[in-house]
Amino acid sequence: MGEPQQSTVWAKILAGQAVDLKRARQLFKYVPGAPHCKMCNAPLHGLGRAVMTFAGRSPDPSNPQFCTACQTLAKLNPGGADAVMTVFVADARAWAAKGVQPASLAMLLTRYHRAARRALVDANAFIDKTIDGTVVAAFIPGLAGPDHAPLAAAASHQVLHETGHTAGGGPWLPVGIGIHTGVAHIGTKAEAKSTDVTLSGDAVTLAASLAAAARPGEALVSETTVAAGIRAPERRSLDLKTGTTLVGVLKVVPGH
Repeated sequence: MGEPQQSTVWAKILAGQAVDLKRARQLFKYVPGAPHCKMCNAPLHGLGRAVMTFAGRSPDPSNPQFCTACQTLAKLNPGGADAVMTVFVADARAWAAKGVQPASLAMLLTRYHRAARRALVDANAFIDKTIDGTVVAAFIPGLAGPDHAPLAAAASHQVLHETGHTAGGGPWLPVGIGIHTGVAHIGTKAEAKSTDVTLSGDAVTLAASLAAAARPGEALVSETTVAAGIRAPERRSLDLKTGTTLVGVLKVVPGH
């Protein structure tokens, strides 16, 4: 009897019926103290952390990506739900950046993660993970609103701008982005001493494939994302493992 009730919690979050969480995300993203909680955007460091501690949202000792309140929510509600959302994957080619030495690579990736997180948090995306040069996020209707596809496209321009693709001298880190609108799963994934909330499904795989195929300074957008309201002046046919697909190409132009 417990599973349907647990899944309902995630279904409500995806549908935008978790009003308290939506309000918290909107409010907390403006409070300094990055990084922020993966679920509610509560700041986990700096002055913001001290303020959130009084609100019962201190960093969770078992999972540094969550505040204690959201980690408790995840633990008490195993399971998940499916929904149509726009998945966003940014792929940094750190090894291709000119003049990058191994000793400075960690600093470069930290700068990149901060830039990507800033753009995505501002756009109210759910950031799933950052692993080396890959950042995975989703624009969920219940959290980002009905215009989740255009928001993802705008965030791609912001990430590419933040990484220097609009600069005349070229990017300080080459980045390609993949965006796909489709059904994905969000829910809990139990680890040793903590419970994570993560994305999964074919939509995530396709977005990652598009990011890998994207050239530095561009975002490849699936046909379903274009149909959701994205203007893509250029189209390209790609041969992916799943077959040939037509995508829209979004680019940023140096000097703009």
